[in-house]
Amino acid sequence: MHCVNGWNSHNVSADYDVVEKQIIDALKAWYEGYKVKIETTGYSEDIELCKARISKHQDKISKLQAQLNNAFDLIEQGVYTLDIFKERRAKLEAAIGEETAMLQEQTEFLERLESCDAAQSELIPQAETLLASYDEMTIKERNDLLKAILKMIKYTKNENGQIIIDLFPKLPRMQ
Repeated sequence: MHCVNGWNSHNVSADYDVVEKQIIDALKAWYEGYKVKIETTGYSEDIELCKARISKHQDKISKLQAQLNNAFDLIEQGVYTLDIFKERRAKLEAAIGEETAMLQEQTEFLERLESCDAAQSELIPQAETLLASYDEMTIKERNDLLKAILKMIKYTKNENGQIIIDLFPKLPRMQ
Protein backbone atom coordinates (compact mmCIF):
# COMPACT_ATOMS: atom_id res chain seq x y z
CA MET A 1 0.00 0.00 0.00
CA HIS A 2 1.35 3.44 -0.88
CA CYS A 3 0.72 6.48 1.31
CA VAL A 4 -0.03 9.57 -0.76
CA ASN A 5 1.06 11.83 2.05
CA GLY A 6 4.33 9.95 2.61
CA TRP A 7 6.49 12.90 3.63
CA ASN A 8 4.12 13.82 6.48
CA SER A 9 2.81 10.35 7.44
CA HIS A 10 3.71 8.31 10.49
CA ASN A 11 1.82 5.24 9.30
CA VAL A 12 3.65 1.94 9.41
CA SER A 13 2.54 -0.62 6.82
CA ALA A 14 1.96 -4.29 7.55
CA ASP A 15 2.07 -7.36 5.31
CA TYR A 16 -1.43 -8.67 4.57
CA ASP A 17 -0.54 -12.31 5.29
CA VAL A 18 0.94 -11.41 8.68
CA VAL A 19 -2.12 -9.38 9.65
CA GLU A 20 -4.47 -12.13 8.45
CA LYS A 21 -2.62 -14.77 10.50
CA GLN A 22 -2.70 -12.55 13.58
CA ILE A 23 -6.45 -11.97 13.10
CA ILE A 24 -7.10 -15.72 12.94
CA ASP A 25 -4.87 -16.30 16.00
CA ALA A 26 -6.75 -13.58 17.90
CA LEU A 27 -10.07 -15.10 16.78
CA LYS A 28 -8.96 -18.53 18.05
CA ALA A 29 -8.04 -17.06 21.44
CA TRP A 30 -11.36 -15.21 21.64
CA TYR A 31 -13.30 -18.30 20.54
CA GLU A 32 -11.79 -20.53 23.23
CA GLY A 33 -12.60 -18.02 25.97
CA TYR A 34 -16.07 -17.28 24.58
CA LYS A 35 -16.93 -20.97 24.20
CA VAL A 36 -15.99 -21.64 27.83
CA LYS A 37 -17.99 -18.62 28.98
CA ILE A 38 -21.06 -19.64 26.96
CA GLU A 39 -20.89 -23.20 28.25
CA THR A 40 -20.74 -21.96 31.83
CA THR A 41 -23.21 -19.08 31.68
CA GLY A 42 -25.64 -18.77 28.81
CA TYR A 43 -29.30 -17.85 29.22
CA SER A 44 -30.78 -21.21 30.26
CA GLU A 45 -31.34 -20.26 33.92
CA ASP A 46 -32.92 -16.93 32.95
CA ILE A 47 -35.16 -18.69 30.43
CA GLU A 48 -36.33 -21.22 33.03
CA LEU A 49 -37.05 -18.47 35.59
CA CYS A 50 -38.99 -16.51 33.01
CA LYS A 51 -41.02 -19.58 32.03
CA ALA A 52 -41.84 -20.18 35.70
CA ARG A 53 -43.05 -16.57 36.07
CA ILE A 54 -45.18 -16.93 32.94
CA SER A 55 -46.74 -20.10 34.34
CA LYS A 56 -47.56 -18.32 37.63
CA HIS A 57 -49.22 -15.44 35.79
CA GLN A 58 -51.24 -17.87 33.66
CA ASP A 59 -52.36 -19.75 36.79
CA LYS A 60 -53.33 -16.53 38.53
CA ILE A 61 -55.32 -15.36 35.48
CA SER A 62 -57.15 -18.72 35.42
CA LYS A 63 -58.01 -18.43 39.12
CA LEU A 64 -59.21 -14.85 38.72
CA GLN A 65 -61.30 -15.84 35.70
CA ALA A 66 -62.84 -18.66 37.75
CA GLN A 67 -63.63 -16.19 40.55
CA LEU A 68 -65.27 -13.87 38.04
CA ASN A 69 -67.36 -16.73 36.68
CA ASN A 70 -68.30 -17.62 40.26
CA ALA A 71 -69.39 -14.02 40.86
CA PHE A 72 -71.74 -14.30 37.87
CA ASP A 73 -73.17 -17.49 39.35
CA LEU A 74 -73.68 -15.81 42.75
CA ILE A 75 -75.57 -12.88 41.23
CA GLU A 76 -77.79 -15.34 39.33
CA GLN A 77 -78.44 -17.24 42.57
CA GLY A 78 -79.31 -13.99 44.37
CA VAL A 79 -76.41 -14.22 46.84
CA TYR A 80 -74.82 -10.98 45.55
CA THR A 81 -76.70 -7.73 45.23
CA LEU A 82 -76.14 -5.80 42.01
CA ASP A 83 -73.87 -3.28 43.77
CA ILE A 84 -71.72 -6.00 45.39
CA PHE A 85 -71.51 -7.81 42.08
CA LYS A 86 -70.40 -4.66 40.23
CA GLU A 87 -67.75 -3.93 42.86
CA ARG A 88 -66.48 -7.52 42.84
CA ARG A 89 -66.48 -7.68 39.05
CA ALA A 90 -64.49 -4.41 38.76
CA LYS A 91 -61.84 -5.66 41.21
CA LEU A 92 -61.51 -9.01 39.47
CA GLU A 93 -61.33 -7.46 35.99
CA ALA A 94 -58.67 -5.00 37.19
CA ALA A 95 -56.63 -7.85 38.69
CA ILE A 96 -57.01 -9.86 35.46
CA GLY A 97 -55.84 -6.82 33.48
CA GLU A 98 -52.76 -6.39 35.70
CA GLU A 99 -51.85 -10.07 35.47
CA THR A 100 -52.38 -10.06 31.69
CA ALA A 101 -50.05 -7.05 31.33
CA MET A 102 -47.38 -8.78 33.47
CA LEU A 103 -47.84 -11.99 31.46
CA GLN A 104 -47.38 -10.06 28.21
CA GLU A 105 -44.22 -8.39 29.57
CA GLN A 106 -42.73 -11.72 30.66
CA THR A 107 -43.63 -13.34 27.32
CA GLU A 108 -41.84 -10.59 25.40
CA PHE A 109 -38.83 -10.88 27.74
CA LEU A 110 -38.75 -14.65 27.17
CA GLU A 111 -38.74 -14.12 23.40
CA ARG A 112 -35.74 -11.76 23.72
CA LEU A 113 -33.91 -14.25 25.97
CA GLU A 114 -34.53 -17.11 23.56
CA SER A 115 -33.43 -14.97 20.62
CA CYS A 116 -30.14 -14.09 22.37
CA ASP A 117 -29.64 -17.71 23.38
CA ALA A 118 -30.14 -18.85 19.77
CA ALA A 119 -27.76 -16.17 18.47
CA GLN A 120 -25.10 -17.30 20.94
CA SER A 121 -25.52 -20.93 20.00
CA GLU A 122 -25.16 -20.04 16.29
CA LEU A 123 -22.00 -18.00 16.87
CA ILE A 124 -19.99 -20.95 18.23
CA PRO A 125 -20.56 -23.27 15.22
CA GLN A 126 -19.80 -20.41 12.81
CA ALA A 127 -16.52 -19.72 14.59
CA GLU A 128 -15.69 -23.45 14.68
CA THR A 129 -16.32 -23.77 10.95
CA LEU A 130 -14.19 -20.76 10.19
CA LEU A 131 -11.30 -21.84 12.36
CA ALA A 132 -11.35 -25.50 11.34
CA SER A 133 -11.30 -24.98 7.59
CA TYR A 134 -9.94 -21.46 7.10
CA ASP A 135 -6.98 -22.57 5.00
CA GLU A 136 -9.18 -24.57 2.59
CA MET A 137 -11.78 -21.82 2.11
CA THR A 138 -12.03 -19.45 -0.79
CA ILE A 139 -11.51 -15.77 -0.10
CA LYS A 140 -15.26 -15.17 -0.45
CA GLU A 141 -16.11 -17.95 2.04
CA ARG A 142 -13.56 -16.54 4.50
CA ASN A 143 -15.01 -13.06 4.16
CA ASP A 144 -18.60 -14.27 4.51
CA LEU A 145 -17.85 -16.20 7.70
CA LEU A 146 -15.74 -13.40 9.16
CA LYS A 147 -18.61 -10.99 8.47
CA ALA A 148 -21.07 -13.37 10.14
CA ILE A 149 -18.93 -13.54 13.28
CA LEU A 150 -17.36 -10.08 13.50
CA LYS A 151 -18.71 -6.55 13.26
CA MET A 152 -15.28 -5.06 12.81
CA ILE A 153 -11.54 -5.73 13.05
CA LYS A 154 -9.04 -3.04 13.94
CA TYR A 155 -5.34 -3.48 13.81
CA THR A 156 -2.46 -1.20 14.55
CA LYS A 157 1.24 -1.64 14.02
CA ASN A 158 3.67 0.42 16.01
CA GLU A 159 7.16 1.52 14.99
CA ASN A 160 8.61 -1.61 16.66
CA GLY A 161 6.66 -3.80 14.25
CA GLN A 162 4.26 -5.16 16.86
CA ILE A 163 0.76 -5.73 15.48
CA ILE A 164 -2.18 -5.25 17.82
CA ILE A 165 -5.49 -6.82 16.79
CA ASP A 166 -8.87 -5.70 18.18
CA LEU A 167 -11.84 -7.95 17.34
CA PHE A 168 -15.43 -6.77 17.65
CA PRO A 169 -17.60 -9.92 17.58
CA LYS A 170 -21.32 -9.83 16.83
CA LEU A 171 -22.47 -10.75 20.31
CA PRO A 172 -26.18 -11.02 21.00
CA ARG A 173 -27.64 -8.18 23.03
CA MET A 174 -30.79 -7.92 25.07
CA GLN A 175 -33.03 -5.18 23.71
